[in-house]
Amino acid sequence: MSKGSLTSLVLSRYPNEVFIETGTFNGDAVREALLCSFNEIHSIEIHRPFYENCVVMFKNEPRVKLHLGDSSDCLWDVIKDIDVPITFWLDGHIEVGVPHGKKPIPVLDELNAIGRHHIKMHTILVDDRRVMGTDVWFGLSEEQVIEGIIKINKNYQMSYENSCNAPNDILVARMC
Repeated sequence: MSKGSLTSLVLSRYPNEVFIETGTFNGDAVREALLCSFNEIHSIEIHRPFYENCVVMFKNEPRVKLHLGDSSDCLWDVIKDIDVPITFWLDGHIEVGVPHGKKPIPVLDELNAIGRHHIKMHTILVDDRRVMGTDVWFGLSEEQVIEGIIKINKNYQMSYENSCNAPNDILVARMC
């Protein structure tokens, strides 16, 4: 079972050919994605030591592609040539004592990148709903996140999933 927020049980309910995560950290979500039916698994990490640890950890996993960089900048480069719907796990955020990118909570930039993509039917899971609107998320509210999602496709349906951290902690946007 995952030590992170996302479990393969939750993730398996949102299958697509490709899984993309922002915020690799210690690789928990990548491990969970490997238990599901994804053909490709991409994860973006800004902190070089976390990235390098995961490169070693997943070196024998051909489905896993790790990317070093700020998701605000590189998410578009990762997705622009993908021609199938994607399951996104947006979990890039500041960690105490770890350098961060342009923004401590890049989710709106990530949603803008997703919105640029030619496919408008991706599944989007956003972690840490329990702290949206608080100082932990620098005041960024759930409503602002949902507005960013609706800009991609006004027909997205919102729901919630439990995480390992809290009930209803994962915001899910998908086409029903």
